[in-house]
Amino acid sequence: MPDCDYCGAAFDDETTYLGHLASEHDGELSAIDRRRVDERGGDGDGGVSPTVLVGALAVAGIVVVLGAILAFGGSGPDRTTDGNVTAEGNTVVDIDGEAPDGLETEPLPDRGREDVISVVAEESSRGRDHVSPSQLDYDPSDPPTSGPHDGGGVQGAGFYTAEDLPSSPQVLFGDVVHSLEHGAVVVYYDPEAVTPEARESLQAFADRHTDPFASVVVLPHPGEPTAAYELTAWKHRLYLEGYDARVVRAFVAEYLGRGPERPRR
Repeated sequence: MPDCDYCGAAFDDETTYLGHLASEHDGELSAIDRRRVDERGGDGDGGVSPTVLVGALAVAGIVVVLGAILAFGGSGPDRTTDGNVTAEGNTVVDIDGEAPDGLETEPLPDRGREDVISVVAEESSRGRDHVSPSQLDYDPSDPPTSGPHDGGGVQGAGFYTAEDLPSSPQVLFGDVVHSLEHGAVVVYYDPEAVTPEARESLQAFADRHTDPFASVVVLPHPGEPTAAYELTAWKHRLYLEGYDARVVRAFVAEYLGRGPERPRR
């Protein structure tokens, strides 16, 4: 059930929600919501726009891959597959070649590349209430992309290790969700899987994007990681098995500075 980030109203389905955004919040929409509203329906009579169709086909492809894995008794791709975007453990995009040097410090495009963004999971809002950390109950293995949070603290830009962070995941998530609301991109890494090259690249992204309402925050995963890297923004998530700076840049370009509280881009 989608909840409106602008007025808090709840809706039974995505179509009704997007219609509400178009009619009630047209002048307030973030770049992400503007694109979603513009793409809905395509011709205005309930048809499917080309972009939505591409996304649907990508999801269908994931289902086909999963079905084939189950049919032949396999367990899916292993955690060491490099250079692949993954969704629920299934490889769906493979970017050829290597990322150019210095990509992390280049100006961002307005949008992320479609082959990456089309497989990003969009999650329902869990609200934006400000509460004390003692009232939070997040699963450490499933970092939140929205929800109740500490209204006073934020997790600032930077590359962090476990020694830098509070011992309580709830205190951490209370600050992290507030940062996401501000427009941060938060990247979680598996401490046992992160490579020196990935660490250097993620540090460069964090050093480049330090605006309090458009920051890159890199954290060790506080629970059992689903993948080697987990990219999150407000209501969006992408698992990445092998590190690729081009994928991270696409995600950052699409969502950085576009949180519901004070959009920067």
